[in-house]
Amino acid sequence: MMNAEQRARAAGLEIVDWDVELSDEFNRQLPSISVNNAARRYSGDKGMFYSNAARGFFVVTSHAMITEALNDAGLFSSREGTHLFLREPLAHRPLPMQMDPPEHTRIRKLLAPFFTPTRVTGKYKEEARAMSRAIINRVAAQGKCDAIADLGEPIAAAITLNNMGVSPHLVEELKGAVKGRSRPSTVGENKETYQKGVATIRDVFVDILAERRRQPAEDIPSALLQAEIDGEPLDDDDILNLCCTVFAAGVHTSSIQLGFVFYYLARDPALRQRIIDDPAVIPTVIEEFLRYESSAVLAGRVVTRNEMFHGVPLETGDRVVLALSAGNRDPAVFDDPDRIDFDRHPKQARLHLSLGGGPHRCIGSYQARMIMQIALEDWHQSIPDYALGDMSEVTYELSANGRMSAVPLVFKSQLTQ
Repeated sequence: MMNAEQRARAAGLEIVDWDVELSDEFNRQLPSISVNNAARRYSGDKGMFYSNAARGFFVVTSHAMITEALNDAGLFSSREGTHLFLREPLAHRPLPMQMDPPEHTRIRKLLAPFFTPTRVTGKYKEEARAMSRAIINRVAAQGKCDAIADLGEPIAAAITLNNMGVSPHLVEELKGAVKGRSRPSTVGENKETYQKGVATIRDVFVDILAERRRQPAEDIPSALLQAEIDGEPLDDDDILNLCCTVFAAGVHTSSIQLGFVFYYLARDPALRQRIIDDPAVIPTVIEEFLRYESSAVLAGRVVTRNEMFHGVPLETGDRVVLALSAGNRDPAVFDDPDRIDFDRHPKQARLHLSLGGGPHRCIGSYQARMIMQIALEDWHQSIPDYALGDMSEVTYELSANGRMSAVPLVFKSQLTQ
């Protein structure tokens, strides 16, 4: 009987030591560069390759094949997590990401009412704009900022907490925790930082849930405490897990995505001018940057049964990593994929994989888009002229989510309004 690497080799796949957890090369270049270089170098016309790093895993790079896997939760399970390129499984199991239907469907149904377009962009939009403007006004007087730490994280955290029905004033208490939790690792200092970030967020929501047990409100923590599935209440640990994940996922993905957007806009005055001249283009800008440089880079799945997948014999327990960023640059789907194009046809633009697909398509997509749109509108109204600052200390991270350690911006100091 052949192991996964032997089956990959027999199927004609390239076998490489693509080590996401430990390779230093990924700290020196943007995540999209790392993933797309690998896809184009190793996949060929197979649409996938095999990495013998860590526990060994297949890497799928074709847009069509990734889409197929995302939509087939019966064959490609999420229960073992998305970080299958790590040396060991993570002790923390974020829900509902690590669930499969029908369990996942039931939990998602409980959360869905809090993330509808009507609720996110209707009831809470003006509150979100007020919080965004207050943060931008504070930054405007400084003449410089980090687009992630000073803009993206506080804006996304305040809006996410408010949409959850939790006080946005907890932003300061949670500052830094999401960043620490953002790069899951099973080795060394990164592992300790990750565990500390998880613990900090948990401690805050332990107190929130205790308060909601005494005095319920119309919010996500209260709804989960009152919810039943098949006549049974949710487990206390699952409720805590869900609250932490809803908050951390909402803040991390949106803030890092804003960082990428500001990075490219600061480098290219012509792109920035399009937003200044025509703010109505911002929704298209958001979709194009979700495609071009996404915070969502890799998604892990585990095979549930023996089955042939595009000429490759997969077996139960095989680890498969879906390279979302590579699918977003697939020339079979996107015209001139390595160019930022704000005039890309809307139907093509929305084919990006950055919000996932199938049962795990991002439940907070409307919230994420609203956070980015408000931040971009308000920023360019206040500070239309800015540039990148000193990038000499900036590093890059490749994991399930890619990120830059900072996006320094410099601009002429503005009076607060």
